[in-house]
Amino acid sequence: MPEFPRTALESKVDGSVWTWVQVTPQGKADKISTQVVSAYGTGPKLLTPPVEKALQESQFKASCAGKTVSVVFRYELHGEATTNPKVTTRTETPNIVYIESQPEGAAVSASNHGSSK
Repeated sequence: MPEFPRTALESKVDGSVWTWVQVTPQGKADKISTQVVSAYGTGPKLLTPPVEKALQESQFKASCAGKTVSVVFRYELHGEATTNPKVTTRTETPNIVYIESQPEGAAVSASNHGSSK
């Protein structure tokens, strides 16, 4: 899972990193293409490196071998910035990964709210 870069957190930069990964027969990332959607000019520079690093370190399922796989990584900031925000991740289909930062107190509140559904 990619990290939420501290520089992006401190600068309040969020956005989505769309990726297309060519997977080798051994299940490793070969060629990675990215496109960043962010309201901030520094979004691509801050958000792309941790995504590419995580993909390069990943082992893909055997069924992905030889294919191009698309994954969207959505970096989201919630609430006021704090010095040590809680960063959580969650995955939704098809292939959307959320990397979310929120104040510690809000993380507990949000998870309790979600359990009432």
